[in-house]
Amino acid sequence: MSGDRTYSYLWENHYKSVHGIIFVIDSTDKIRFALAADELNKILNHKDIVNRNVPILFFANKMDIKGACDA
Repeated sequence: MSGDRTYSYLWENHYKSVHGIIFVIDSTDKIRFALAADELNKILNHKDIVNRNVPILFFANKMDIKGACDA
């Protein structure tokens, strides 16, 4: 689902049945890293996720653009 705040309220509808999380980070937008960390923290501390072993794939997009953060 989109990370746009317009849709983030929908995420909770899927937490009980989620089998994995793909967390996409724009590797060129360093200013939003803190916001992304806050959002991830909210997800991982949600009552339907916190006591489960849910695998997470971190996907850093735009790694090919000059100035992007490395892994």
